[in-house]
Amino acid sequence: MKQFYIGLIGKPGSGKETVANIIKNNVTLGRTVRHHRFSDILYEIANLLYLPKTREVGQKLAVGLRDNIGKDVLSNAVRQRITNDPSDIIILDGIRWWPDVEMLRSFPNNFLLYIVAVPEKRFERLKERKEKAEEASMTWEQFLKEDNAENERFIEEIGKTADPLLNNNGTYIQLKSQIYKMMFVTKLF
Repeated sequence: MKQFYIGLIGKPGSGKETVANIIKNNVTLGRTVRHHRFSDILYEIANLLYLPKTREVGQKLAVGLRDNIGKDVLSNAVRQRITNDPSDIIILDGIRWWPDVEMLRSFPNNFLLYIVAVPEKRFERLKERKEKAEEASMTWEQFLKEDNAENERFIEEIGKTADPLLNNNGTYIQLKSQIYKMMFVTKLF
C-alpha cells in the first residue's frame, strides 16, 4: 500500500493536534497512521536534563541545537524516526524551519497542511488545553512574546508553500469538512 507523509504547520494553538486526530480517526479501516511531533525530541532532551515541559524550554532547545549543531539537526532526527516506520500515513506535526519542509518533500506522496487561526482564538485554546505547564496561567503578553519567538518566525512564509490551507477560525465541524475534502481528493480514505 502506498505511504502518505503529511506535514502540519501552524502557530501554537492553531489546531495541528486536532487536524492530526481527525485524520487518524477517519482513515480507511486497515490503514495505519502514526503521529510524530518534532517537539517530542525536544521534550525527551528536556526530560533528560530535568527541565520543565514548557514552550520556552522547547524553543530554546530548538534554537540552540539549530545554531550550535546544525540547521537540519531536528529534521534529521525526525527523518531517522520515520524512515523505517511502516505506517500507511505518517503525520509530521510541528514543522517550523525550511529544512523540515525539505525533509518532508523528500518523501513521495507528501502534503504540507497549513493550519491558521486568529491569535485571540489560539490564545483561548492554549489556555483551555493546558498541554504545557505554563499554558493555564499564560498572559496575553506572554502569548504574544512566544508567538513571535525565533521558532515561529518562518511559519507564515513556509505556510505560503503549503498544499491546502486549513482555516480553523470556525467550528470543529467546519474544520473536519475541510479535512474530509482534502482526504477524499488525496485518496486517504
